[in-house]
Amino acid sequence: MQPQRAGRTIARHPALSKSDFYDVLRRSEEPFIIENAVQTWPAWDKWSFPWFRRVHGDIVLPVEWLRYIRQTGSTAGRIGRVENKSFGGFIDSLFDGTPGDKGYVIGADLLRKIPNLLDDTRFPHYHQIDQLVERLAFIGGRGTYTQLHYDRAHNIHAVFAGRKRWQLYNPASKRRLSPVKLGFVWSVASDHDLVPVGGKIEDVAGDPEAVLGGVAPDYDLDLVAGEMLFVPYGWWHRVLTVEPSIAVNYWWWPLAMVARRAPFLLPQLVASRVKDSLRQPLRRGYYTK
Repeated sequence: MQPQRAGRTIARHPALSKSDFYDVLRRSEEPFIIENAVQTWPAWDKWSFPWFRRVHGDIVLPVEWLRYIRQTGSTAGRIGRVENKSFGGFIDSLFDGTPGDKGYVIGADLLRKIPNLLDDTRFPHYHQIDQLVERLAFIGGRGTYTQLHYDRAHNIHAVFAGRKRWQLYNPASKRRLSPVKLGFVWSVASDHDLVPVGGKIEDVAGDPEAVLGGVAPDYDLDLVAGEMLFVPYGWWHRVLTVEPSIAVNYWWWPLAMVARRAPFLLPQLVASRVKDSLRQPLRRGYYTK
């Protein structure tokens, strides 16, 4: 467990039953860390950089160098590049001692290429409908950065190797953080953390000490191997990989949330699923954590 840097001390809980989890959430819709859970999963004894290099090093995956950029109008776009690389070569690059951004393996690609990896995880069953669940992998090197945004879903982020710095901002900060729509339904970015119009990807360096929009994070913490972070719907966050890390998340939409936001959310969910299925032969995974 790493020390809290600033803001409030985040709550910690053991793995909770479904009823206990929602009791905690009803009392306080705040993030918390789940302890002593992933250590019981098959992934805990397998998922390491040497294991992935040895067992799955030959598979080819998209590695991305992407950032959100400010556009004219009310949405943000993306700039950068995506390259297909062998998983083993990508892992080697994270530890070769050379400076620079080594890219990010992110999204559903890894889990689709090796579907039995899903059997190695044992996320608590907090969802009601399987179709309202998404799982994504996140593997990156030191300095990998995710711009400030919030997700339109509940999220549990489990770390198996390395360390990631999370800065979390209350939904009440929304106006000051200047939300900007992204090109898909799941997330909303902060205008304060976008590459400027006409800028370069390097123009967002991922300085965790920068105070965006004059708002200090409510929580500023390191999430280390063996811990899971629960981030409720609407909580802003930016993430910096401090040590090369392996993580996977569990993203779900509770029925009550879907019902409350159905007029807005459901048409976009359906459209996104259809569009995603049409992209099956292409690269998958559109998220950054």
